[in-house]
Parts: sequence; C-alpha cells; structure tokens
Amino acid sequence: MNKPAYQSSYVEGIKEFNTIDLNGLSSIKLLNRHDTKFVMPIEILNDVLNELKNDYKALNIDDNLIGKYETQYYDSPDLSLYRIHQNGKKSRFKIRTRSYLNNNESFLEIKQKNNKNRTSKK
Repeated sequence: MNKPAYQSSYVEGIKEFNTIDLNGLSSIKLLNRHDTKFVMPIEILNDVLNELKNDYKALNIDDNLIGKYETQYYDSPDLSLYRIHQNGKKSRFKIRTRSYLNNNESFLEIKQKNNKNRTSKK
C-alpha cells in the first residue's frame, strides 16, 4: 500500500527548514495576502523545498511539521459560492470551518478574494 505524500520521504526536505511555533506565527500578518498555487510532480518536491528553506519557515506544532486538518465548506443550497469559483470569477468568498487535528483547535473562517488576487481572511 502506498503511503500518503505527507507521510512519505517526499517531504523529508521540510526537516531542513527553520521552524516557527503558533506564538511566533501570531506576529506574522497572514490575513491579507497574495496566494499563488502551483502544480508539480511530487518527485521534485524536495528539490523545491531545498530552494525555499532559506526564505521560509515551517510551522511546528507539538513537534509536528506536517499538520493534519479537516475542513468543512459552507455554501447555499444551489452551490452558488462553488459555481462562482468554478466559473473563474475573480471576486469571491468562501466560508469554512477548519479543525487542526494535532492540537484540537477549530476556526470559523471567512475568506474573501478580490479581483486583484488579494485574499483577506477573518
């Protein structure tokens, strides 16, 4: 049986990062940010992590560098928020609860993305 990526050797590179804990993270402003997502073959992940390790920190919660969480998204009965996203509308929002399994904390989040690719989260 294959292990999930977060349990495999593909993420060994994360161990090379300096770390930050939740107390340190609270001093960093992540609520208004620009997000960019990339798709890549998992086989190159450690090479990418190696390139990033001097510029970023890994979040460390109770000696766990790979966090596990569950997310529940909320939408209208006709799935209008989902359809707005799938139709490529730049200005949109989503509502979710996220439960972090490593420390049993949960948050209700409202994220709004504007037409300039800025994300604001409350």
